[in-house]
Amino acid sequence: MTKKNSFDLIRIVAAFLVLVSHSFALTGLPEPQVLPGYSLGRIGVNVFFALSGYLIFQSLDRDPNLVRFLAKRSLRIFPGLAVMLLVTTFVIGPLLSSLPAQEYFSRAETWSYLGKIKLWGDDRLPGLFEHNRYPTTVNGSLWTLKWEWLMYCILGSIAVIKRAWWGMTVLTLCMMFVALALLSDSNYHGGPLPILGKLLPHQNPFLPGSFFLVGALLAVFQINSKTWLVPSFHWAIIVGACAVLAIGGSIATQVGLWLLAPAVIIAIGESGLSSRIGLNIRNDVSYGLYIYAFPIQQSIASLWPEISWWGSLLLATPLTVGVSFLSWCYIEKPALKLKGRIKHFTVRSKLNSIAPDKV
Repeated sequence: MTKKNSFDLIRIVAAFLVLVSHSFALTGLPEPQVLPGYSLGRIGVNVFFALSGYLIFQSLDRDPNLVRFLAKRSLRIFPGLAVMLLVTTFVIGPLLSSLPAQEYFSRAETWSYLGKIKLWGDDRLPGLFEHNRYPTTVNGSLWTLKWEWLMYCILGSIAVIKRAWWGMTVLTLCMMFVALALLSDSNYHGGPLPILGKLLPHQNPFLPGSFFLVGALLAVFQINSKTWLVPSFHWAIIVGACAVLAIGGSIATQVGLWLLAPAVIIAIGESGLSSRIGLNIRNDVSYGLYIYAFPIQQSIASLWPEISWWGSLLLATPLTVGVSFLSWCYIEKPALKLKGRIKHFTVRSKLNSIAPDKV
């Protein structure tokens, strides 16, 4: 991975795609479809997963310790999420709920909403957004976080096996997820396994998980191949994926996208494009954009019920960017600085457990 990469820019663009897509959905309009079954929002989510798989595998390769790996991933997800849940519950909720503040805080649902820190649970607060055109849902973007965490756990688990088996293990997992994703995608009417076909998108880890594992597989190749082979490999995948897409058909389109999207994303990210065009991004506000945009957009829709999608977008964008910047500077970035202490702490704890004459 190059020092001057464009991955922060790609993450911000992906988060903005989700924000734009939700501007339509939350004002009662269908989300724009780039390809059949692929809205702007779904593309943004899959970009996140593909890039995450690529970068997270590299992180595991640098420090193959499962405990430290999951601790570092926790520092990326949970501090920002916890503060967002507090802001939603104790600021947005009482201000915009149709219930009086006293009744709002007396409801069990208000306090149970904070339980979403475990990445699962009902996405409703008493009286909040109940008259919106997309009613009651507080933060529809959070459904991906449980699958992101699941993929962290699955990928991190390979740390307990021999490094020589990592590549084959990732390839096997990738093939399994791709197969299950094809069987479960609603476009294929459930395939031979009806239970998979009944899964709603937010209940299905196989579609985004496939992009994650393809990204991880590309990282495996990059780490274990000669430097000069890597660009050629990326371009070979891109050309092959374009050929698959040209065949047409829903399955060919899906397989082509699994190949094409991660390869293009990683090729652009490693190219250092942002530096070349003068965008030196120092603040990674992408996570904040992702977790704050939906409740901000719902709040705007609650205050101005007849607002257009572009009006919502114009209002939500600067507000979300501002809140995301604060989240990065005061919550996420300080939390990420603790990563360095995790390794020091675990190493020191291990030394303390050894007899003094062996230290």
